[in-house]
Amino acid sequence: MLVADIIGVMGGYVVSVHKLGFNADAPIIMPTPSTFLEVMDVASGLVKAAVFGFLIALMGCYHGYHSRTAAPRVLGQATTNAVVSGAILILTFELHRHRGVLLAMSEPRAPGPDSKLHWCGG
Repeated sequence: MLVADIIGVMGGYVVSVHKLGFNADAPIIMPTPSTFLEVMDVASGLVKAAVFGFLIALMGCYHGYHSRTAAPRVLGQATTNAVVSGAILILTFELHRHRGVLLAMSEPRAPGPDSKLHWCGG
């Protein structure tokens, strides 16, 4: 994860200097990671990586165990099925995770004019 962050920052630097023409000699004012990075960000990334690894291993074990014979063609099909079902399972997990986050962050709404609750007022 840290290597990917470093590669991302370096890629942004290369694009901004060489492609967009920003001044490479200007002082770089970059906040320290502690100003914007929270423990929950790192923890959720590690938990998500562990869950994804578990889902991929689970699909590989399931399709490998239920393959009929040890013929290369059958094992190739079992591998393909494991990869496809693992990808679908990960996408489904992410969908439900994001739905839960969005529902948890949404604010309760006041009843609209077409709701079944009618307010008595004068």
